[in-house]
Amino acid sequence: MKALRRLAGRMRTESWTLPDRPGSVRRLVLQDGSAAAGHITLTLGQEAALQEAIKVVGNDLRFEHLDREVEPALWHFACLCLSEPPESALSHLMNQHAKEPLSVTCLFPVLYLRVHEEARIFDVRLIPDGHPEAPESLPTPPGDAARGGFVAVPAEGTSPSRMAARARTQAERALRLLRVALFAHRSIYSWQLRFHLGESYAFSGGGHGWKRREDSAVELGFGHELLAFAKSQPVSESFPADTTRIARDLETAIEWMDAAAFTAIPLHSLLFYFFALEALLGDKSEGLKAERLALREAMLGHLETGGFRHPSETFWLYDEVRSVAVHGGDAPDLDWRAVRSFGFWVRKAFDNFLNFAQKNGFTRRSQLLSALDEHPDNKDLFAWLAAQERPEWSRFLVARGHHPTREPPSDTPQ
Repeated sequence: MKALRRLAGRMRTESWTLPDRPGSVRRLVLQDGSAAAGHITLTLGQEAALQEAIKVVGNDLRFEHLDREVEPALWHFACLCLSEPPESALSHLMNQHAKEPLSVTCLFPVLYLRVHEEARIFDVRLIPDGHPEAPESLPTPPGDAARGGFVAVPAEGTSPSRMAARARTQAERALRLLRVALFAHRSIYSWQLRFHLGESYAFSGGGHGWKRREDSAVELGFGHELLAFAKSQPVSESFPADTTRIARDLETAIEWMDAAAFTAIPLHSLLFYFFALEALLGDKSEGLKAERLALREAMLGHLETGGFRHPSETFWLYDEVRSVAVHGGDAPDLDWRAVRSFGFWVRKAFDNFLNFAQKNGFTRRSQLLSALDEHPDNKDLFAWLAAQERPEWSRFLVARGHHPTREPPSDTPQ
């Protein structure tokens, strides 16, 4: 592997010295894998090469079974390169950790689709219950009771969980294509096209497991403590009269936040959260929408709580994910942690919107947006952004003739 050879080369030829900026400080590892007494300071180049090797090896099917242990294994390799020829260190890594990938079939129950006969479609196979390949035993989570057959997908690798995850992605794509194809049938209703994969899976030759769907439900106990908590929230205390325009905008935001909680796809959840935020702080004007939305969110937080999230975070998600996705581009991959973090801040913006509207007696969203856009504290916010010299804000600030300043704003982003 080129990445391993680059790492070996840097470990053998580079050494950190002052006043260079260090990459990291790590404890040395002995040949047998045990920790040594000393530490080593890596150069920036060595640390970059190590991180690249971790990424490359972690995605190699022969090593994917290491999972979180891939970094210790690669650091052991790097330490061996300090005292052994690279070929010897590479041989040790291969002998200790490399496994031959298995080629198997991964089977997922398909729910609400009664499969009558084996069929190959979109790179997968649909097989009925009772088929010779159908697993004899399979975990049956409550949501898998409506099984009508199986989706069989080829899988290869050394980590069962990752093999199942890749196969599930392929199976879900096939079912999406199948739903689109069947949608053209005039005798099929939309509710008949809601078939989907179950939570469990099995491999040909043995082995099975299950993973909870992101849109599955788990029972919540509700008593006086949660009742008191719910009643203490702004949505319970400050919701405006139903006859006002601003109440309808809040209802729209609530519906989008609710939709975000029920989808199993991270990107869809993020889009729904953005639609909620735009129902509160967006407008129909052309151009610079990401900037306006992010700055209004920050200003609202500043006025209501004295702090705000850095507006560049909302800007980036809007510009690089939301806009790209809704216009048919390839949006960056998102994990649920990033989506839930954004959802938390959208929920904060909702509370701040409610409180700000109630305090000022606003009945229309346009009144609230004007109050945010025209607030004198925007000058401090613009100055703070200009001082950071972030390129994403240059067009917005230049359009307003704002001159950079080193003076920070009166409060600090959270």
